[in-house]
Amino acid sequence: MFISNDSSLHKANVQYLEHLAVALAHQTKRYNTDENKQIPKAPNLPEHIQSSTEEFFEDVKLLTSFVGCLIFEKIEQKGKTIFHLKSRGIEAKGFYDENGFTVLKGSTVNPDNVPSFIWPDKRNKLLQELTEQQGNKLVLHTDNTFSSPSTACDFCSGSSQNGWIVWKTAKGQTLDEVYRNKLNS
Repeated sequence: MFISNDSSLHKANVQYLEHLAVALAHQTKRYNTDENKQIPKAPNLPEHIQSSTEEFFEDVKLLTSFVGCLIFEKIEQKGKTIFHLKSRGIEAKGFYDENGFTVLKGSTVNPDNVPSFIWPDKRNKLLQELTEQQGNKLVLHTDNTFSSPSTACDFCSGSSQNGWIVWKTAKGQTLDEVYRNKLNS
C-alpha cells in the first residue's frame, strides 16, 4: 500500500495509478497478470494532476524495486552472458544478474518431477502459469526470474541440482567459473 504524505490522492488519481500500474505490469511480463485481462482506462485528468500522479508512480516503482518486487522492471538481456541447461530432455537458456537467474522465453522444461523433488506443488503451479504445450514439449511462454541459479535449474528440470555448475555457456564454462573469474579479476 502506498499513501501520499499530504493526502493529495483522490479517486481519479488512484484510477490513473491503477491504469499505469496494470499497463506497465502487462508490458514487463514479470508476473502472471492473466487475472487482469483488461487494462483500466485512464481517467480524464488535467495535465498538472496527471503529471503529479506520474511522479508519485515513479516513487512507487522505485520503492517496489528497492524491496525486491520487480513487477515494473523490464528484463534486460542485452550484454548478458547466456547460459544453457541440457538435462532430463530439456533445453533451457537464461542469464544471471543482480536480480537472480532469468530463464528465457522459449526454453523447454521437463513436465515431470523426480520423486525426491522438494517443492513439487509450487513447481506444478508455476508450470501451469508460465508454460504451454507445443507438440510434445512444455515451453516457457515468458521470461521468468528466479531467486537463484539452482531454483531456476530445479524449475526447468524437475529435480534438485546445483545451478552454479549445471548452467553452462556455449563454450562449456559453468556459471560458477564465469562469475568466480570475474570476481577474482
